[in-house]
Amino acid sequence: TIKPVDEEMISSCLDSNLFVTVEEHNIIGGIGSAISESISSKKNSPSLLRLGIMDTFSHPGDYLFLLEQHRLQPHLIAEDILIKYNRDN
Repeated sequence: TIKPVDEEMISSCLDSNLFVTVEEHNIIGGIGSAISESISSKKNSPSLLRLGIMDTFSHPGDYLFLLEQHRLQPHLIAEDILIKYNRDN
């Protein structure tokens, strides 16, 4: 949940290689922001990849078009995760 954020769950995952959040809205102020705030105070926390709508206006279209435009389709999400993971390791 975003509020209250599950600090215990986040702490139990600090030995992970990468945190990933996926949101169908602006990445600012969502669960990615909450996790970012939480891990910023912890030592040796993993990188965080926040996927969603980057603070921008979308080109109009149907739901599937918008998912593709913002790289929120499963194959694009997987691609972005692999790119970030390979860059960090």
